[in-house]
Amino acid sequence: MVPMSSIAEVDSKKRNNAFIKNVQIQMNGIGLPDIALCDTGIQPYLLVSLIVARRAKKQLQARITRLDKPIQLLDYRKQPSGRVDKKLTATLEIDGRRFPNQSFLVTETGHDIFIGLRWMEEHGLLLDCKNRKIIWPDDLPALAKFSPTIELPPRCLLDGDIKPEDQRDADRRDKAMARADKVYRKKTSTEYKTRRRPLSKSTT
Repeated sequence: MVPMSSIAEVDSKKRNNAFIKNVQIQMNGIGLPDIALCDTGIQPYLLVSLIVARRAKKQLQARITRLDKPIQLLDYRKQPSGRVDKKLTATLEIDGRRFPNQSFLVTETGHDIFIGLRWMEEHGLLLDCKNRKIIWPDDLPALAKFSPTIELPPRCLLDGDIKPEDQRDADRRDKAMARADKVYRKKTSTEYKTRRRPLSKSTT
């Protein structure tokens, strides 16, 4: 029997008046929009459904890896409610704030994304349930409006089959951009070395 730690309550008796927020799971400047349930009754940091995790892997090339040890989840009655053996690593954006390299436990809990108590405590945020907003600490300001990600639609074209000619065209453009980037980096490196070259001493 594989030893598992009991760390979480993943359900609640009441789902009325749920505190939900629009979020994005992101990789390399591209984001998948979704809705997260903020729940102080859930002890883990972040949870994500298997469907959303697979979409993030397919469309964003996010990483899904196995945990060293599976985690046993408990419901509100302290009864076993499934276990987790995988995690998704990606950036989370919420309220205009980005948190890179977040670990989402991949499991089915009845909602796409859960933001748990421990994650909220770690970042020092409070839930204003009356006004349905998050109170953020002063050291976590929102990002500037001119730094948005490319947001994919809820059902991206990548969900279907990709035409071979479209893939070849994308590969061709990727290679062209890589070549242009290499030339640019070489040019800027040469210019930098030229500026750093010490001046020769003049002879008298």
